[in-house]
Amino acid sequence: MRKTLVRLDENIYRELVRLSLKEYGNTRHISDVLNELLRKQLAEGRRKKVEMKISVKVEGAENLTPEEIDRLAEDAYSGS
Repeated sequence: MRKTLVRLDENIYRELVRLSLKEYGNTRHISDVLNELLRKQLAEGRRKKVEMKISVKVEGAENLTPEEIDRLAEDAYSGS
């Protein structure tokens, strides 16, 4: 474990104190609380899905139903 100096905004520090008191009953565990919060946030960032919209003009597609378009997209995505 490394030690480092981190400067916190006053409102963030107060919230860490509040969480430490709630979870551990004292303020000696602020580092534990901060590590837990950072760990969750970093893990969440890795799990986030990236959403993209792709627009493709296909001749004759205006005659397809939404269900047919979904099926074609699923077929193309699954490699069938």
